Amino acid sequence: MKIGRRELTAAWVAIGVLWLSLQPFERTAKGAYKLSDHLSVTFLCWITAALVGVTFYQLSKGQVQVPHFLGKRFRRISVLSVVVALAACIIASAVLYGICAINHSRALAQLEHGDKCAKETDWPTAIACYGKAIELQPALSRAYIQRGKAFEEIWPMDYDSAISDYSRAIELDANDAEALYLRGLAYYSTVQPKDGISDLTEAIRLKPDFAQAYRFRGSMLLSLGDTTRAIADTSEAVKLDPDDDANWYYRSLLYERIGKLNEALQDATRAVEVNPSRDNFWQRAKVRTALDMDQEAIQDYSSAIQLDPENHLLLRERASEWRNLNEAAKAQLDENKAADVESRHKVTRDFVRREKDAAAHNEALRKQRKD
Repeated sequence: MKIGRRELTAAWVAIGVLWLSLQPFERTAKGAYKLSDHLSVTFLCWITAALVGVTFYQLSKGQVQVPHFLGKRFRRISVLSVVVALAACIIASAVLYGICAINHSRALAQLEHGDKCAKETDWPTAIACYGKAIELQPALSRAYIQRGKAFEEIWPMDYDSAISDYSRAIELDANDAEALYLRGLAYYSTVQPKDGISDLTEAIRLKPDFAQAYRFRGSMLLSLGDTTRAIADTSEAVKLDPDDDANWYYRSLLYERIGKLNEALQDATRAVEVNPSRDNFWQRAKVRTALDMDQEAIQDYSSAIQLDPENHLLLRERASEWRNLNEAAKAQLDENKAADVESRHKVTRDFVRREKDAAAHNEALRKQRKD
């Protein structure tokens, strides 16, 4: 049979497309593709059928020479071949769609169950559910992100696994600002501020109004001694989202650390106005203490203690303020309460000292992790 250049090209393209379609089929059967990838596989199958049909059509029209032994039967053979090719594509498309849909549905069910467990702080079960979702749908980036968050909540915190999950999510979607932001936080927690800054900078590029990314990049810049840029970033966070008390709180903390106490007091007061929380009262109390505003500081400590009466650090810090005001009896009462809390919770003196020294840093870190 003599075949022209056009027909030969069409035939080879059809064979190439068919070969390519086999690879996605194998991976889709294992759940390595998202549901949307079914469309690309179907497209390849139908292109294959179309090229096969064009080739046989040209043959049947006598545009190329056909062996004599086929004779008049060739037209029927060509039509039958096209029908078979189309039927095969329909069946393959249906199978692919079914496999993708079932795996995707099961993966989303596991993801939803994991989110429910996370809300109940059942982190081990949540991690297991997210893992099952990933097994069913390895390209489901949200499952990696959620599991990464869970790894950071268990004790001891597994930052390496979290970073690995966030990295996988970024591989799946390089434009996922949330994944970059979360990996940046994890890098900072593992004392890798430069890597964290790189991720947060990319997250900000993808999402210019990402106030949380600005706020936390400011923290990293401060840890590297770049106070000017740190204040600029936290100020941008305040500008972008003035209704988020964490932005005011954290800029207050930065101002306090560089000695700008009046500015720190203004921001702490604004944080309290937006959200009268324990942390915000505590921060303003510390700033007022530094400004020798002992009476006002005691008022803030008292407000914070009302919200968290079992916090031994707050009790001891208020006791220190009572002593500054020569109120020894009240100071002793707070110290006794703090000692009682520490005794009931088996808190050692060394732990109290270390915890007190790290209080400011820990509170700032909790603020940055707030959703």
